[in-house]
Amino acid sequence: MIGFHFVTRNYTDRDIFELQLNGHGWSGAPPYGGGNGVMMGSQFELGGPQILKWRDSGTGATLIATNQLYIREEDIPKGAKTLPYMCIHIYPDQTAEITYGLGTPPPTPRGAAILKEHGE
Repeated sequence: MIGFHFVTRNYTDRDIFELQLNGHGWSGAPPYGGGNGVMMGSQFELGGPQILKWRDSGTGATLIATNQLYIREEDIPKGAKTLPYMCIHIYPDQTAEITYGLGTPPPTPRGAAILKEHGE
């Protein structure tokens, strides 16, 4: 197990809620990059594949990321004085990406392009 401060960024056009990564749940995120709230001190298993689920506020459907997600030790930044941050980025095509940082990770290049396209 490894601890992170955890952030979600939602690049879809709807609120999402009931996020779960391998059964560890938390709240949700508003559309178009929203979700900068931090869940402090969450514990996750290294390795993968990780299973990410969330619910779509428009349909109520539970969605599962269609791509493989991994938490790899070599991707986690070293030298943090506190727990590192892990960010789940959720995209409109039902894929997701995990990034890490010593502070809140910024939008990914793909996420930034989506935000720019929608004037955010």
